[in-house]
Amino acid sequence: MQTIINNDCFSILYNTETRVIRLDWNGFFRSEDYRKNLDYALEIFKKYRLKKWVNNMKYMSVISLQDQDWTNNDWLGRTLEAGISQMIIVESDDVFHQVSMRNIQNYANLCGLRWQNVEKLDKEYC
Repeated sequence: MQTIINNDCFSILYNTETRVIRLDWNGFFRSEDYRKNLDYALEIFKKYRLKKWVNNMKYMSVISLQDQDWTNNDWLGRTLEAGISQMIIVESDDVFHQVSMRNIQNYANLCGLRWQNVEKLDKEYC
């Protein structure tokens, strides 16, 4: 995996052989940072013509209602246009985050995005 960003709260890694991008989230993100991180990762995804997207949200907390709406009504459409064939989510231990993700996942399913929830980050997702 190649590392693009790596800090205590967020990292972006990608693998051109397996065509996977992985985002590791930790804690709560202000709207500006949440959106900036997703948009930047989407640019990396497109630049390297990747196919799978892994969101490691094991240690992420709640996503605000405004950011859930933005994700559903703006970002998800752009991910489909970029050619994401599969999205894998490592589920958070935070109950409030789980509710946030269910709201986003329900909308993603309506849009036709294949979505898989997993409990831990396995080597196959790297």
